[in-house]
Amino acid sequence: VETLLTGFIMVDTVNVEVIKLTQEKLGRHISGPALTNKLLNKPPFKFLHDVINSIVTETGFLDGLYTDAELSKDNIKDKEAKIIFLQKCIDATIFATGEQLTVRPSKIVSGHEADKTNELLQALARGVERKTQSREAVQRVLTGEKPNKSKSSKDKTSKSSDKGKVRSRDDKSKSRKTSREDKDAKDDKKKPAREKRGKDDKEKSTRRKDSKEKDDKSKKSSRSGKENAPPAAAAAAVAAAAVDLEEQVVPAVGSRASASAAPEEPPPPPPQADDIAEDGVPV
Repeated sequence: VETLLTGFIMVDTVNVEVIKLTQEKLGRHISGPALTNKLLNKPPFKFLHDVINSIVTETGFLDGLYTDAELSKDNIKDKEAKIIFLQKCIDATIFATGEQLTVRPSKIVSGHEADKTNELLQALARGVERKTQSREAVQRVLTGEKPNKSKSSKDKTSKSSDKGKVRSRDDKSKSRKTSREDKDAKDDKKKPAREKRGKDDKEKSTRRKDSKEKDDKSKKSSRSGKENAPPAAAAAAVAAAAVDLEEQVVPAVGSRASASAAPEEPPPPPPQADDIAEDGVPV
């Protein structure tokens, strides 16, 4: 689509090749209305209504989609009715041909998207050329089915599910983060106590080690003093022990010698005759 500036009005123009293709494809199947460049460059609703009416009545394509009242353009005057008429044609063409059309009926009624409107007319021509069975497509539209509705629903469900998964992952991530932060906070609170206990244990271990080393040094010093005592002191100790022993032995020997040197007392004299009584018992 080419955009031209005419005064202060923006005018969209359709590529000439696109218009020629529409004229070539659609012109062979309908007798009217005339497919002029002016009309195809900015198709008005009345022109489009006449084209669709000719396709339905002359080719049978999309037969049954509209009532007789709808096929009379005099009965479709307000914007909402025009949008409904065009939307039915777009949906049925999509179902019948399988082509994806992006034209919007609200834009067509407002005089916009002329290039996409030509795409719709060309799709109608292809449906006629291929003798496409449009009865099923018409029934789907009449029952209220919309093209890509199920796909759109799936997409929405999928997107909703994806959002739910993302939220779930975010919640889990936040929960883990909060848990880690709480744990870190608790660890920070316990850290001074642990450090103090560790410091006290280290000091106790150092004191025990120092005490043990002092005891070992004292014992070694004592053993070394005994082993390395000077000979004179040892001799003095022996001499002192000998004197003590002599003092204990000499008195005992002297007492035994005194006892052996004492004179023996003479035995008493025998009794005399005068001292003997008559009965022979000494007096």
